Amino acid sequence: MRWTMMPILLGVIGLLFLSIGAGCNASPKRWYKPGATRAQFQQDKEWCEQALLTRAGTLTTKFYTFEDCMEMKGWQPIDESRP
Repeated sequence: MRWTMMPILLGVIGLLFLSIGAGCNASPKRWYKPGATRAQFQQDKEWCEQALLTRAGTLTTKFYTFEDCMEMKGWQPIDESRP
């Protein structure tokens, strides 16, 4: 009986990994902020990354993801899949 469930279990695990991978690719790779320089982008990016690492589950920030933080700083995601 155990071995008959193995293909189903492997299928469920495979779908789980596929959905996790799709979620990771969903975040934008490029950002736009009118009038901003590359140096400003790098500074804001590093700030958001550091803020997420140091907040350690506290609710002292008004964002929960890197994307939220970048948008809070005025950056807009660019959808690279659109022409």
